[in-house]
This record gives sequence, structure tokens and C-alpha cells, in this order.
Amino acid sequence: MLILILMADNLQKRKTQVGSNPDPSTNPDTAIKDLQDLCALAAVYKPAIKIAYENWCWAAHYPTWSTIHSVAQKVNKPNFGLCVDTFQSAGLEIADPSTESGFIDNKPLSEVINQWKQSCSNLAKTIPKEEIYYLQISDAVRPEPRITEKTEGYNEIDKTRGLWSHAYRPLPYSDDGYLPWMDFVKGVLDTGFRGAMSMEVFEKKMEEEDWDMEGYAKRAMEVWEEIKKDLVEGK
Repeated sequence: MLILILMADNLQKRKTQVGSNPDPSTNPDTAIKDLQDLCALAAVYKPAIKIAYENWCWAAHYPTWSTIHSVAQKVNKPNFGLCVDTFQSAGLEIADPSTESGFIDNKPLSEVINQWKQSCSNLAKTIPKEEIYYLQISDAVRPEPRITEKTEGYNEIDKTRGLWSHAYRPLPYSDDGYLPWMDFVKGVLDTGFRGAMSMEVFEKKMEEEDWDMEGYAKRAMEVWEEIKKDLVEGK
């Protein structure tokens, strides 16, 4: 089953986002034909609706930037591209919400970090800038308590990283964030990409009745300025 999230956009650059499938019972090869069919349906519209394919870090199939790049090559349609996301890549390649450290712990942390930086460097050399439709940015917090198979709501589709994604993704530069999201942003920009960016955030406090949406939006604008400043200064 294709999971679709309609993205608000202007009529000249309409896009539909599709996440990689988290259901382990599905056939990964079927996705290619499904995506080609979806592109054909979207191409009927004038201008054609573009399909942005995103890797989800808990996906059963195509969970990394490199695997969705391979999907793009196989789909091979002019209205098919990628949504790349700081959380979705770092959340699998370097982090783990089920460990005490919040990082992958099956190898030394220094090795994990080096592999992550190499992955971001490889992205810059691998994905053509035209293939990237937009970049989504967020950080992540270490959940307390850790998210494990015993956590309420755990299921075989979302697993630990899916639950983590739904409620522990703050704005960049948040005090409790810990992902090296800027490494990924720089890797994407090093492809030559200069397209649309957004901050995709999910936090538990957003569900509270007295959540200050206006204040949060103002802080988000400040974050944009911080990101631009750090990129210019090479931080």
C-alpha cells in the first residue's frame, strides 16, 4: 500500500509525498511498478504533479537515502524525485531511540560518527541535484524512558523508530536535540541543490491545549536565520 501525504504547494509546482513502506509483509519490487503507475496518473495533470519519495528510517524497504536514490533510477519518470530528511537519515544511520546513549551501540561511537559523515559526503557525490525535490529538517531528542518493544503503542509496523519519529522531533538548535542534522544539510547542499526546504517537526507538547503555536512559529523563523548564518560562516 502506498502511503500518501498531500503537500500544500502552488499550482505550478504541485507535489505529492510518498513514504517508503514500513510494512514487512509487502514486496519491495512491487513498489517500483506502483510508483511508476502513480507517476503516470500524476502526469495527466497540467502541469504534472510531481511525486516526492521519502525514506522512512523504520521502513521495511528503502529506509536510507541511497536506497530511495536507487528507486528513483528504477522508476525513471520525469515527475519522480526525492524528499530527503535529516531525521530520517540520521535516525537510522547514527541514532537509536532504544539505547541508553541514543546512538547505535553495536560498534564504537567514533566509527558510527565517521560512517555518518562519509554517508553525507557520499550523498553529495551520488544524488543529482535535480533529483531532490525538497529537504526537510528537524532534530531529535533522546526519549525518556527509552523506546523499546515494551513501550506502550509499540507495533511491528512503526517499531521503535516510528514511535520516535511521531513525537520526538524538535526544531533544530533545541536544547534537548542531539542529531548531527547539519552534516546532512551540508551534504544535500553540496549536490548543488537550492530548492525548497522545510522544518518537519513533531513534539508531544503540540497536543497540549495551551500550546503556544504563535510563539513556536516565531522561534521557527529565528531558527531559519540561525541555519542560514551557520551555513554562511561554515559552521
